[in-house]
Amino acid sequence: MCEITIIINEQTAQTIANDGFSLCAWKVVKTTAGGAQPLVWYTTTGIALNTTLGWLPQYTAYVSLGGSTFTAQSQAPINIGQIAQVEQSGQLNVVGGGPAGAMSILNQTTTQYTCGLASQLPNVPLSPIVAMPLFGNMFNAITPVEQVLLSFTTQPLQAGQVVSVSYGQGFLIDMTESNQRSVNFDINLGWTNGGLSWGTVIPADTPLGPLLVLAPPPSLAEEVAKRSWGDRGGGRVREQET
Repeated sequence: MCEITIIINEQTAQTIANDGFSLCAWKVVKTTAGGAQPLVWYTTTGIALNTTLGWLPQYTAYVSLGGSTFTAQSQAPINIGQIAQVEQSGQLNVVGGGPAGAMSILNQTTTQYTCGLASQLPNVPLSPIVAMPLFGNMFNAITPVEQVLLSFTTQPLQAGQVVSVSYGQGFLIDMTESNQRSVNFDINLGWTNGGLSWGTVIPADTPLGPLLVLAPPPSLAEEVAKRSWGDRGGGRVREQET
């Protein structure tokens, strides 16, 4: 279980409640796909003096027909090294044999979808964390990164929504070396963690795409580019283009 504890003082808590602030969270990914957009992963107005955000580092592949707020048309749990195949019915079938270090989504149809990964917090509906185009007879490779961006905002954001810039100061938290982090937020002073290297202050109005959607390692990009995807359950895929 990964956990982030957010600590605020009483003045900040009162301001957050009175002025209609909500806490929003995003997750980081690496992908070979062009046109990928980060999505709001989680949002809540239920902020206490000590609030813990906890989740399991497990992921679900999804496909959608798109929109400004993404919801899954079909979804399936997926692990590193697996491929979620989009069948003619639009449903996903997960198999092995994918590129090492990534979760892949393979379109075996001629229908264009939007695809990505979703992640779930306890007692909260499954929510997509990234969206990208998935053209007919093509596939995308995605690697989730256990880094989380937190930000308070008065904008009425929803989980699954595309947001191009941060509306308020954010804090990017690296969970890759520890599954527990604790941060402080003050309505005037912003985010702090004692100056430790695993946290980075993100100024308001920062573009979120370059921050949250990263390029994969060259080895993964080369592996994906070189693969020629043969017959898999009736679908045939030409060589990956990146």
